[in-house]
Amino acid sequence: MLKIVKKLFAFIFKLGFLKSLWFRLSDLMASNVSYHSRQHLDLNAVVFQSYDVFEQFIKKVFFPEHKNILFNLKPFFLNLIGIYSREAKSPLQLHKDLVSLLLGNESKIGKKFSIPDVVTSDPVKRKKILFVSNMFPSVLHGGGLRIFDIIFHLSKDHDIYLLSSFFPENDKESFSYIKDKLKGHFFFHIGDIKVEYFRKWVKQNPNEIKDFDAIFLEYHKSLDLLETLRPYGKRIIFTYMECLSLSYYLRFVQTENWSKRYFADDLELFIRYALLEKYALEVCDEAIAVTDHDADFIAKFSPLRPKVINHCVSDFSIWNRLETAKFTPINNSVLFLGNFFHPPNVDGIFWYIQNVHPIVKRYIPDYKLLVVGAGKIENLAEKCKDDASIKFTGYVEDIVPEILSSTICISPLISGAGLRGKVNQYSACKKASVNTSIGLKGLPYTHNKDTLMADTPDDFAKGVVKLLSDADFRIFIQTHAYKIAKEHFSWESKIREIESLIS
Repeated sequence: MLKIVKKLFAFIFKLGFLKSLWFRLSDLMASNVSYHSRQHLDLNAVVFQSYDVFEQFIKKVFFPEHKNILFNLKPFFLNLIGIYSREAKSPLQLHKDLVSLLLGNESKIGKKFSIPDVVTSDPVKRKKILFVSNMFPSVLHGGGLRIFDIIFHLSKDHDIYLLSSFFPENDKESFSYIKDKLKGHFFFHIGDIKVEYFRKWVKQNPNEIKDFDAIFLEYHKSLDLLETLRPYGKRIIFTYMECLSLSYYLRFVQTENWSKRYFADDLELFIRYALLEKYALEVCDEAIAVTDHDADFIAKFSPLRPKVINHCVSDFSIWNRLETAKFTPINNSVLFLGNFFHPPNVDGIFWYIQNVHPIVKRYIPDYKLLVVGAGKIENLAEKCKDDASIKFTGYVEDIVPEILSSTICISPLISGAGLRGKVNQYSACKKASVNTSIGLKGLPYTHNKDTLMADTPDDFAKGVVKLLSDADFRIFIQTHAYKIAKEHFSWESKIREIESLIS
């Protein structure tokens, strides 16, 4: 009996020793990865409690494929405290933020209104609607094109007003298309939207800028005006154009080297945007996500799940141009379409050129890569200037001829969230495509039926080579892809859902 007791105590001691050793190793790891002064890392009682909450929160939101992060929670947490200290926020504030997120989806907050399960086709009474966006409804990028399309359709039966940024060199052409759809507008020339812009507009038109039936807030920056706008509209509706908490979560968990400085900032931004997205769901009358994946992630830390209304294929920029577009086919060409002011598109094309492009060239020497879209890719274009197989077109007025001229298309995205409208645009143009799993998030495509999905350079290259070299298989994929775009991504049904939000 005595031997058994001794063995039991020895086992308990061993466990305690291992736990102490683990914490000691974690401290050593933290000292290596943290770039903040250790004087800020006084682990008092509040911090210990905060760590427990942090651990529970991360376990609650992380995806199973990212379970490796659970072995490094303590150094992550120490870096997070350092970030809060750098921004003059106390450990107590961190504790409050983490508790808010951990208990977020257990709160009892409800909605006054919600979209009915069955959307009726009855005529909708004419409404007065304001759209607020820090980015112009431009046809040149996915988020702007979404707002453009919604305004274009709603203006047939409603009075539309727009408060937005406006940069003439980028937005003049898009404005010419939408100008006659607007009852009133106020533009500012600085990206960040501010309360004084709206107040100036009200001062100029006090009898008109009031009594809106609905105010649509587009993009996270527009939430800065929420409280100011509240007295001017019956309903406030916010769109998560991209779930930024998910985007920064993915950047954080996919960090290859946690000794780099920026991973701690990604963790802090993940928490910051999670709080903002939770706030939007709580205080707005309705909140809209653009994919189920985004909505599910927000619901992990929020009281309710946002309504999902996907991006659709634009009548203006795609469907109405297919029959009249003039183009010249480019044999064995692969096209990537993107707004390269958006970092995930830059990350994606860089990953493809660096890892996939050489493999494809090895199998198909005359293959060509077409990179279409404006943005910050000068450095990449400069690096590729000696590779004649890569063509950077920059901005193009009409994307349809570019897509139609290619043999196949790609979406090699490795970061970001939101809906990948480019895949639907490819499909509407009857082009087969190869995409990463991130590029297909929220989309109803099936591997080997209406698209190809690959996440490693070798698999992605095999998909590209297969579609370029096997015409029958390519036609099979593009035929089924077109059906997906036609059946699931028409604005007609989605506009009725949006109108139901303001009825």
